[in-house]
Amino acid sequence: VFDPPVDSGRGRMRVRGSSSADAEKKPYDLELWEASADDDRSEALFGLPSNGDWALYAPYYFDDALIRNSLAYGLSNDIGRYGPRTAFFELYLAQFGQPVRAVDYRGVYVLVEEVERDEDRVNVTEILPEDIAVPEVTGGYIVKIDRVGDGEAGFSAGTANGQWDFQQTFVAVYPNEQTLERAQETYLRERLNGVGWALAEEDLTDPQSGLRYDEMMEVDSFIDHHIVNVLLKNPDSFRLSGYMYQDRGGLLNAGPVWDFDRSAASPDGRAADPRWWDNQNVTTDCTDVWEFGWYKGLFDIPEFRDRYWSRFESLLLNEYSADNLDARIVGLAEGLDEPAARNRDRWGAADFQGEIAELRVWFRDRHAWMLGCIQTYEDPRDCPG
Repeated sequence: VFDPPVDSGRGRMRVRGSSSADAEKKPYDLELWEASADDDRSEALFGLPSNGDWALYAPYYFDDALIRNSLAYGLSNDIGRYGPRTAFFELYLAQFGQPVRAVDYRGVYVLVEEVERDEDRVNVTEILPEDIAVPEVTGGYIVKIDRVGDGEAGFSAGTANGQWDFQQTFVAVYPNEQTLERAQETYLRERLNGVGWALAEEDLTDPQSGLRYDEMMEVDSFIDHHIVNVLLKNPDSFRLSGYMYQDRGGLLNAGPVWDFDRSAASPDGRAADPRWWDNQNVTTDCTDVWEFGWYKGLFDIPEFRDRYWSRFESLLLNEYSADNLDARIVGLAEGLDEPAARNRDRWGAADFQGEIAELRVWFRDRHAWMLGCIQTYEDPRDCPG
């Protein structure tokens, strides 16, 4: 017996994702619509800030702990870097006009804020078609490094003639490719190219604009974004679902973080070992975190390295202490036992509490290994597994 709905209305759901779109338990995009038009309808779902666009993440084989994405996003928020907020729910999918029945059960899902421009999400200035001159043309923008989706072409930038490798193209998220004006695209390319050329020069200055790398990029955001990905040993960090944004008149920021289902002891296997900074000890099918894109140039800069390792050690001793990491895992898992059991019956998932226990041990071991490396080695990148 189901209680009456607390909300109902029109909308559109469609399968989302790349490799995950082929899974039996499918992820979806949810767009809420007005009653009489296909315009966005903002709603505050499960207590999250109002919006019309949502992702329905489907934790499946690689994340039977159910919480990996919520964990990563929360850890980013803990240090003042926006990560999408989430809420757990159980999904039933019934055909239009049909009653909701037990056979319509689809398991535990996670409601996730889509990465988009909004004052409660990526809070950059709205850019209009007529904003084609400085200062208006300087933002706001959201871009990602990712495989191109349907209808997307992507573009190459920031490589300094191949010195920095991003593996995938940049894709305009806001404004998207259909609404991005030519002058805006030109500005965006020039900013990304400027950062790339600055990091390639001995004086760290872009010859074209005369700006140093740290006059174009918000360095601390690139440090924090890198640390969150390394902390969870995300095998696809930066090279897939890697976001950046820039507000009007501001600096290029890394983030928000996205897509951690294969991280932190996942059955994917690449992040099974809590030691090693990345997954190069397992396979080359992962991100070399010290060599990827601009990070290769950044880690050649002594002042950046000092700043990075100081920040990393401070986080491991404070916000990301072993006890704080453990408490966040326990807090996310609280109340999920019964839904997880139903999800297991539906999809044959692994034992939920066993998965959570494994995750807690993995983070304890990883925290101890990372802190030991940072406190022992002059350059912690040399720390052996």
